[in-house]
Amino acid sequence: MNNLSNKYRLSIYSEISELSKDKVYIVKSSLDDKIYIKKILDPKKYDIYNKLRNISSSNIPKIYEIMKFENKLIVIEEYINGCSLNEILVEFKTLPESKVIKYALDLSDILYTLHSCDPPIIHRDIKPSNLMINNDGFLKLIDFDISRTHKTSESSDTNILGTYGYAAPEQFGFNQSDARTDIYSLGVTMNMLLVGKLPVNGIYEGNLSSVISKCIQLDPEQRFQNVNELKLTILKKSNEFKNKGKMSRYYTKFKMPGFRSRKLLFKIISSIWYVFLTLALFGFFTEDPSFQNRVLDVIMVGFLFTLTLFYGNFNNVKSKLPLVKSRRLFVKFIGYVFYTLLLLIISMIFMPE
Repeated sequence: MNNLSNKYRLSIYSEISELSKDKVYIVKSSLDDKIYIKKILDPKKYDIYNKLRNISSSNIPKIYEIMKFENKLIVIEEYINGCSLNEILVEFKTLPESKVIKYALDLSDILYTLHSCDPPIIHRDIKPSNLMINNDGFLKLIDFDISRTHKTSESSDTNILGTYGYAAPEQFGFNQSDARTDIYSLGVTMNMLLVGKLPVNGIYEGNLSSVISKCIQLDPEQRFQNVNELKLTILKKSNEFKNKGKMSRYYTKFKMPGFRSRKLLFKIISSIWYVFLTLALFGFFTEDPSFQNRVLDVIMVGFLFTLTLFYGNFNNVKSKLPLVKSRRLFVKFIGYVFYTLLLLIISMIFMPE
């Protein structure tokens, strides 16, 4: 009777396309016309998927149906409309550190949920192709087909499974997989996202370098011992990253005109100009050191320096002034003429008679 019931439930889902030979299909339900994923798995995976069905998380695919049919396990799960981080890497080669920090924190939260199960669920295959970004920008961890529950009675994994380069040493039978196994793979994944390489081919040298290095230690005892410890460290690095960014923007904002450019020629010309203004301020070019001439020097240098700040857009001043912030070229031109004349008039007012 149960077999007939499962057969009927399966008949509801018509196959649209095959994603993996004899294993994963995109299907459509005749009940609601929605798209789902159908997986054909080993019946031994029933416990894992049954646990996943009872986990409430927006970061893992929702499990809708679990059926045992003809010595196979059939799973119907959420179809994620989006793309994998691997596909994003193919297009962009690497991702910025700020984005990788966000994904690492999201993944830490997912793993915390999985590792908190009783017994803990170990994914064992974390890699960019198993991390989906849906159309709303949410990260989803997929493909639990080689996941297992941690068993305290076993000293090593009985099945050697995982992806080369991402799999921790214990997945090759040296020890039993545990939470630190997923932490190892997360570290490798971060490195791949940041530099487009596995750690054996080059470790990232930026802000997350020490985090990655600790994640991928061969000895599990030398890694982060749980994802909370990892997450706290990433958050600390994230704050350092933000503070560096703020300081960098602060210094860029208040850099003198000419020194914001990356071109050496501009910097040389600017240096000569500022040296000239400094020498003029101290009367280097004035033969008569009288008080009147000294005041004249100060006013002229003040006029030229203010004009430099204005035309050099110091502290983004042009975006705050009427006329010059206009997008119309003619209005801008009028603005430049107006403010130049205004500065000149103000300078002349203070000129000694």
